Amino acid sequence: MNSVSALSGLFADWYWEMDGQLRLTYSSHQFGEKTGLDPADDYWEHNRRSLERHESFRDFEIQRTTSAGRSVWLALSGEPMFDAEGQFRGYHGVGRNITTQKRGEQLLRLE
Repeated sequence: MNSVSALSGLFADWYWEMDGQLRLTYSSHQFGEKTGLDPADDYWEHNRRSLERHESFRDFEIQRTTSAGRSVWLALSGEPMFDAEGQFRGYHGVGRNITTQKRGEQLLRLE
C-alpha cells in the first residue's frame, strides 16, 4: 500500500485517480468492497462541467444502483493535478460510501 492510499484510509473509504482525458485510471480495491459497484462505470457525468474546468470539488454526492438492485450513495472529493509546466494531467481524490447517512435522512423526512 502506498502512502497516499494509507493516508486516504484515515478519512475516506477509497482513493481514485483520473487521467487528463477524465478517464478513471485507478480506484483502490476498497471501492468495490465498500460499495458493491463496478469502478469501471462512469460516475462522473453529472460533474462533467466542473471537471472540464479543472475545478476542485468536495463531497459531490451521487446515487448509483448495484447489479443486485441496491441503491448506493457516494460522496466524492477531488483535486486537479498539473505538471511542472502547468499542463492539466488529471484528478486525484477520495470517496466515501454515505448510503447509511442518506437512508437516515430519508427516514427522518418520512417521520
